[in-house]
Amino acid sequence: MFSITTNSGASARGVKRKGPSQSSQPNPRKRRMVNLQDARAIANQTAGKAFGDGEVDVDKFVRSREFEIKALEDGMKNAKQLLAHRAFQNVPRDLRRRTASHDVKRVPKRLRAKAKREMAEDNTPTTAKRLRTLTSNSKAAKRAAEKEPEVAKIQPIKTRGPRVKENRLQNPPRPGTKFRKRQVQKSWLPTHIFHTKRAHMTPPKEPLWRMAIPISPTEKTYRSFHRANNSRGGVIWDMSYIATIGLRGTDTSMQRLFDALGVFTPGNAPANMKRWKSGKRIWHGWLFERDKGSANCIAPASILLGKCRLDHDASSVSSDEKFVSNVPRKALVRVHPSAFLQVWNKILEFAKLQKPQVVAEDLRFEIGSIKLAGPSSCEALVQVLKPVESVEGQAPTSNMTTHHLKILGSITNVAVLPKGAVITTDVVDPRLHVDLNISGAQGDCDPSKFQKDTLGLLSDWPPDNITTRAHLFDKSKRCAATRQLPSQKSIQRRKALAGGGNIVSVEDDDPHIPIITYADSNETGSLTLLMPRGCVLTVWYSLLYRPLPSGSRLQFGGLEQTRQQAFETDIPWFPADFPGAKAGMEWEYRERQKRKQQWERRPKGRRVEWQNLPLGPNQKGELGQGWACDWAWLATHGERSEGDVSLRHVTGTQAMELLKTENKDKAAGSERSLTTVRIRLLGKSAPSACARVYRLPTASQELRQSWLSLIPSASSHRTLPQKATNGSRSKDSKASAMGRGSKSFNAALSGPAPPKPGDLDYPCVPGRDDLVGFVTTGNFNLADGQGTAIGSLMLERLKENEQQNVTPETKTCIVRDAGQSHGRLARWSLL
Repeated sequence: MFSITTNSGASARGVKRKGPSQSSQPNPRKRRMVNLQDARAIANQTAGKAFGDGEVDVDKFVRSREFEIKALEDGMKNAKQLLAHRAFQNVPRDLRRRTASHDVKRVPKRLRAKAKREMAEDNTPTTAKRLRTLTSNSKAAKRAAEKEPEVAKIQPIKTRGPRVKENRLQNPPRPGTKFRKRQVQKSWLPTHIFHTKRAHMTPPKEPLWRMAIPISPTEKTYRSFHRANNSRGGVIWDMSYIATIGLRGTDTSMQRLFDALGVFTPGNAPANMKRWKSGKRIWHGWLFERDKGSANCIAPASILLGKCRLDHDASSVSSDEKFVSNVPRKALVRVHPSAFLQVWNKILEFAKLQKPQVVAEDLRFEIGSIKLAGPSSCEALVQVLKPVESVEGQAPTSNMTTHHLKILGSITNVAVLPKGAVITTDVVDPRLHVDLNISGAQGDCDPSKFQKDTLGLLSDWPPDNITTRAHLFDKSKRCAATRQLPSQKSIQRRKALAGGGNIVSVEDDDPHIPIITYADSNETGSLTLLMPRGCVLTVWYSLLYRPLPSGSRLQFGGLEQTRQQAFETDIPWFPADFPGAKAGMEWEYRERQKRKQQWERRPKGRRVEWQNLPLGPNQKGELGQGWACDWAWLATHGERSEGDVSLRHVTGTQAMELLKTENKDKAAGSERSLTTVRIRLLGKSAPSACARVYRLPTASQELRQSWLSLIPSASSHRTLPQKATNGSRSKDSKASAMGRGSKSFNAALSGPAPPKPGDLDYPCVPGRDDLVGFVTTGNFNLADGQGTAIGSLMLERLKENEQQNVTPETKTCIVRDAGQSHGRLARWSLL
């Protein structure tokens, strides 16, 4: 590492080539390399002068060794300084900023002195110095403004309220002049600037659903997201791209409208009708459209009903699951943007038929949302949101007390909350409310008493007994919260006047932000916050950077993380996993073009030749287009592979009824019908998108028995040892694991091992007539520790398999990746 040079004779040596002239300036990289070589060169002195006439001159010998030791220490010190990272490199990757290399204020305080010294040595221009430099014109304008006399305060002119656009689509808000040209063909999310610096975005000329949406963070997050979503920390998403539709009308008109959309169909109706009608639960389900007497699925949606007037509170609502006839009611319908236009047209069609008529309002650019998931989601929610104190004699602004919110912050699993539970509250600006005491939700309370209160909160759920008015349904309240929101500069000025460590007092002019929080009814364990769109960025920064008592923090996610969360919980993601719906097929066409372009960009010698793919005896060539889930090929039995084909999606409940029925008229509904299934492989592998799904062979009984012989027995299934309470393996689990290992070893010695893919005796895939569907999402599932997939199967082909009355083999299938010759055994189950 170090090179040692001597002082004697070093200058007398000649050089073959001339060095660079004094006027030439080497580039910074070469200058650093020269400095590094100089730092590693250690000078020393010869010990010849210390030995004379066979005697040792102790004084000269000690001086020589002292010089060498000092040179060695200086060389180690200089080399350490040169090898050290720069100031912005000492920050973790997830905390770095692009401006850290030229702005000292972007670096943490403990590293600012080092960063300032490094920038001065490298002659790096800093942003702060440029911003402090004022031109002569700006200085003159500033002096002129200071000399102007004070003008009497002008009384503000009272303007009319915001006009409501009924039954019409709303235009996006007009952006500022600085970014107007960038939003001609698309709209930005409230947190667009935040995400553009830290995430991969949709291409500028290829927006998704006419919006610029973050796809995934720039860092690798597949494993870190799994840990944050399940074990420690949490994940936060900006879900403002989800479309919101406002409805206003009487209860009877609302009921007929929802009935026409298929809300009350069997298996789709709200589980708790009474609480949903009173606005204490949110409904998640499918919306349908009528087409030639059959109900076709449009998209999954969420419907939240506003509470009745205070004179018609929840106690006056009848319990016979009928709406009150003449009570005015408001509702919010949230649907995916890919199916928004289809749902909007159907709502307008049915709303105009009601007497009295239901009014629809486009709230896509008025209501935004933030989604939270993970063990620290409730903790972060309680730390940031502080309810507005209620005024005596008026209705409460929150249906949860401060004590209940404190208990809610200790919950680490959102899935234990009542499904579809709704929390309505008005909160103060989270930038003003900074809890300096982050001791935790429990604090000094008795652990047993605190645990009892937590169980009581989950069992009783006090928000169901408190009637409040959700101000988010009121347009004037939404506009007032956005309009009165103070700037960040004014917030910093008030914090400076209050003094360090002091809480900023809330004034009467500060806005009250109406927020509705609800828990998802599926198993993802996530919370969704609805708020005015202009307040999303304020709440976003507070949730992301507010310190939590547990020491964990939240990380942001993109569209891929939303899909990964659904995949790990075995929940299909709309629209990718629903090709039977119109929005799902459009997504498939879009992804199909991407995969085709990737295949075409590869050299001909390295791309898969679909026509020459061997699939077994008398089978050659991929089934359909290899880069696509070719539903047209499957529906037409291989006659064509291009063009539109009419498909319909059926839910799991409908699919189960169609598979069991023997009525020919009802069985006709299974033609060209797709249903979504969960697929779990029985061996080692991880399927990918566009994989082909076969049923067991029907043409050859011998080939069928060959595949059935590969099904592992119950004793050979791999089971994970249970963990002890302290997180380490117990002795019993280790002993059982050793016992299982010895049994499997003995079983392997007693009988031949089953063939593996690629062996000569491995069975080939079934024929083209046994193809039943495709895989829409597949990967290695970190939650299950094995390869799983979400796919769609043709119900008509499944019904042919069901008629064979072979119960153990009914849900066994064969999955083959596109471009591969061998398949793998798996089992499917309806979702």
